[in-house]
Amino acid sequence: MYANNYASTLRLTGEYFAARDLDQQTLRRRTAVLGAHHTATLGTRSSLAMDIRECGDYVGACDMQEETCAVATEILGRDHPTTIGSDRCLAVARRKAGRHDQAMELTEDVYNRYRLRHGEGHLDTVTAMTDMATELRHLGELDRSLDFGVRAVREFEKVYYDEHPYVMIAMTTLAVTRRLRGDLDEARNLNERAVAGLLERLNEDHPYVIVARSNLASDLAELGEAEKARLLDEDTLPRSTERLGAAHPTTLAIAHNLSIDLNLLGQSEEAAILHTKTLASFHDVLGEEHPATVAASQNVRANFDSDTMQL
Repeated sequence: MYANNYASTLRLTGEYFAARDLDQQTLRRRTAVLGAHHTATLGTRSSLAMDIRECGDYVGACDMQEETCAVATEILGRDHPTTIGSDRCLAVARRKAGRHDQAMELTEDVYNRYRLRHGEGHLDTVTAMTDMATELRHLGELDRSLDFGVRAVREFEKVYYDEHPYVMIAMTTLAVTRRLRGDLDEARNLNERAVAGLLERLNEDHPYVIVARSNLASDLAELGEAEKARLLDEDTLPRSTERLGAAHPTTLAIAHNLSIDLNLLGQSEEAAILHTKTLASFHDVLGEEHPATVAASQNVRANFDSDTMQL
């Protein structure tokens, strides 16, 4: 139990690789002592899948979680909290892997099951609201995404204090939808508040801060402040490289956005070199058909998602 709780702490503090290594050890022990189908073992499998996902291996996370969800449904039933939580983990992994139709179907199913079991204001339901807002945005359903995003921020503020990191995560998720709808000033205000709120409680190299800062840089670029966007992306890129690795999809997305900043500022040769290098890495890491790779090939700015961690 101690190791499992410590892995959760590592995950919450953004130490995803350390959490992964510890959860791998815990899974081996629990499988040997309790069996592969014990509830505690299934919970550790879902935790490990989250670690793998946050380390950037989205397909690997999907593969692990597909099996976990099938076993949990068979052993515990479809509406058991462990099963719903496992399905939520799978839905997020599918989104990260670019399997948006599958992700949307499961995300909506998870949201409805949590809502029926716990009601609208429960933490699990509100977390699923944020998932809904994010997935709907990826599918281009911006009006529905906005509705879920606004509700998620409001409900998180009821569950937690105003500047809690999960409130800030919901806020930066909402900000991306605002920007894509053309509400640029509102998006910037939301992301500035999210960055400030996160920095009050987390280090500058925490992945949540990295994501919020990257989304703010995109707001600045859209508002015509390319130099400010460049400075922010240049500061964030080495932090992401150090914390997540040079080949992590988040790091690649920041590098891609930086290449756009440079191009906007007339530094076309430097931008082209960075773009070519980053696009090749996207192909290697995510594959040529992943939406992030396609967007990069079309020189479209990347948007960034943060996902609250189930405790």
